[in-house]
Amino acid sequence: MTPLAIVCEGESEAGFVKSVLAPELAQRGVAASGWPMHGALNFDRTVRFLRRALTQRSQYVATFFDLFRLSPTFPGFAEAQAIRDPVARAASLEESLHGAIVEAAACRPERFLPHIQPYEFEALVFSDVGTLVSLEPEWAASRSRLAAVRASAQTPEHINDGPETHPSKQLAPLRPRYRKTLHGPSAIARVGLSRVRSECPHFGAWLSRIERVSPLGAGT
Repeated sequence: MTPLAIVCEGESEAGFVKSVLAPELAQRGVAASGWPMHGALNFDRTVRFLRRALTQRSQYVATFFDLFRLSPTFPGFAEAQAIRDPVARAASLEESLHGAIVEAAACRPERFLPHIQPYEFEALVFSDVGTLVSLEPEWAASRSRLAAVRASAQTPEHINDGPETHPSKQLAPLRPRYRKTLHGPSAIARVGLSRVRSECPHFGAWLSRIERVSPLGAGT
């Protein structure tokens, strides 16, 4: 199995890696594990964390960070703000992050697979609103509203990043309360990665890159 450490912004993403991504990737010979960073996601702290992950052992390293409220300390941040499309903006930031981390860790470029999710992890659960609201019986009353949110955007990855309209905020009125670490992974597991990948092409492209990794030799 080819080891892959996915450095995550928080516990919900790490739980998603463990319960949904890891079993799927294991079928393709990739042993994925989620490494939550816990705490501030500024660039100085991020580069230290990623450098350790890339130098401590022979493994691939990826990130799973949210574009929404990404720290302005990240490389290429100012330039990326001029890009209106969130998928293109995330791709630009990933390219800048890749160059900075490869240089800092002095590693082979192909070992680092950065991913920044437009606009945040919760966008993925909008891949199938019907399945999302089926998690709790009381959520059925919100189906039309959430379906309208999804229909208003080109893809779930384009759902607005405004302070009152980003994906998490759209889920905030749900009762019982939407819980990221419980409902997020559960919704995506029910929807299925195939549907999520087709609905969220930036996320899908990242998974495709992971699936194409080759086993690493000793000392690489």
